[in-house]
Amino acid sequence: MGGHGQPDAMTDRDHARLMRDPPTVRRPRSEHYDPIGAERLVNALILRAFKDAQAHHVEALVWLVTKDASKWFDMLGLDQRWLVERAGWVRHAKHVLERGHAMTPEERAFLHQAIDELEAYA
Repeated sequence: MGGHGQPDAMTDRDHARLMRDPPTVRRPRSEHYDPIGAERLVNALILRAFKDAQAHHVEALVWLVTKDASKWFDMLGLDQRWLVERAGWVRHAKHVLERGHAMTPEERAFLHQAIDELEAYA
């Protein structure tokens, strides 16, 4: 340390050494990290969303077909579109729209668009 609590200035020699041999940044992996546990957590998240969608929860129906959900499906190596179709997502979304469940205009428009896209894909 230099005077008054200031760090010593880096010398040209120190700078040259750092350029030749830059320090590696390693993020320590927590000793409590459990990749299998993480997969189980993501699996539970997706399963809960499907159960909520079957119970006609608007938020779950919307989330299941978003890009936000895609990363979780991808993490487990699952085909999002195939699973959504197999779970009868379109049928549940139509039910919610027909019964007039409380939702924002944006959610209503999003569900209509997603239904159109999934039906066109099938």
